[in-house]
Amino acid sequence: MGYAIKRAVKYKGAKLLLIDVRPTKLVPFAHICLKPKVGTDVALLNGLSRVIIEERLFDEEFVARKTDNFDELSDSLKSYTLEWVERVTGIPKQDIERAARTLAEAEWASIVYGNGITQHVNGVDSVMALANLAML
Repeated sequence: MGYAIKRAVKYKGAKLLLIDVRPTKLVPFAHICLKPKVGTDVALLNGLSRVIIEERLFDEEFVARKTDNFDELSDSLKSYTLEWVERVTGIPKQDIERAARTLAEAEWASIVYGNGITQHVNGVDSVMALANLAML
């Protein structure tokens, strides 16, 4: 998968938003590289979702037609203020905002994750946060 991502960035103009706690071979290809503290994936992902929702950067028609419980999701993210997410993850709020905007403004986006995000006690919550983010 890494090879395909590198080729997409190098030859197709794709933008890579990389989130990983450790250095990887994809770092040189990343347009934005966020390195959260270990175990703070859910906070970061929900922070990204909150920015996208607050700034209305999502396709409202798609969300209305294809998703359920959007209001509940939006309400559940209210505690994920940028200040709190920054404090918990160690990532500056400006970087969180930039990452959220970059993802939301992409014409096409893919979310690719490996085993690392699932190998924590909050692994299920991390995958659910990724799914919620993808639906926006």
